[in-house]
Amino acid sequence: MDTGSTPRADRTEVDRLLHELRSTLARLKAELELLALDDGTVQFAEVRTSLEQVLRLITKLEIATLALPSGESQGLVIIDDDGRLGAAMARQMIRLGFAATAQQSLEGLASLPPKGTTIVIDLGVLRTCEPDDLEIVRGLRPIVVTGSADPLARLEASSYGAVAFLQKPVSPEALAMAMSNARDKLDSVG
Repeated sequence: MDTGSTPRADRTEVDRLLHELRSTLARLKAELELLALDDGTVQFAEVRTSLEQVLRLITKLEIATLALPSGESQGLVIIDDDGRLGAAMARQMIRLGFAATAQQSLEGLASLPPKGTTIVIDLGVLRTCEPDDLEIVRGLRPIVVTGSADPLARLEASSYGAVAFLQKPVSPEALAMAMSNARDKLDSVG
């Protein structure tokens, strides 16, 4: 992670999430110990609920500690041929602190700086692009999303210069993590 970055959450929020995570893990440990000592009558639903809560808390903690360059909102352009879906995802990302916009075409991409703005683009949009547009997209190193279950979709996305690949539905938290991982990956390469 960039050491010159400003954390998205203040220390109080991180401490609160860590406390909640520790408490949940302690409860889970106790439930597992009871399960081991009992005659097997402990309900697995209680253990599963605790595990699900731990995973949710870890995701929240990861998102809370994501750093954005220079303390500013990171630019994000979401391109999806389903305008409503793109707009909804942009609103969700704005709530996480990103400067997000949505559009249904590649219009204006050529004017974006090659660094500083993350492009999230639907694989279906890429399939309909002109060759000149695809060169622009490759240079922007997008995150490609798709609803396709085709195992070759990931390979196809990489042919478009994708730095990350996500299958829909994509949660805002998963997208934020993919953005962070992509940024780290690009920083280590160049």
